Amino acid sequence: MHLAGCLRLVFVDESGFNMQPYLPYAWQKKDQQIRIFARNNRKRLNLLGFMSADLRLNVYQNEKTIDGAFFIKAVEDYIQKISKPTVLVVDNAHIHRSKAVYFKVQQWQDQGLFIFY
Repeated sequence: MHLAGCLRLVFVDESGFNMQPYLPYAWQKKDQQIRIFARNNRKRLNLLGFMSADLRLNVYQNEKTIDGAFFIKAVEDYIQKISKPTVLVVDNAHIHRSKAVYFKVQQWQDQGLFIFY
């Protein structure tokens, strides 16, 4: 039985960005202080990306921390875009294993979306 193309594989992960520079170390002359001036904007942009094996990318953004509720909301939106059984490959981050996510897994499976840790 040939199953190629019957399943969609999607990798999911989070990342965050901000305009505040991070300089853990640097080379400098003895007794010289290095200064980096930056915007006084401490907003952070957090992203949750869904990238399929065929390199299609869906990104969800949030200025607040990405938590289980945000993950669920993103998956609920993403599930509307799938047309065949889909496996989301996620890491063991607490947001992917939250109690709220656990209670959604069966519903998602009924809709053709499966979580693989």
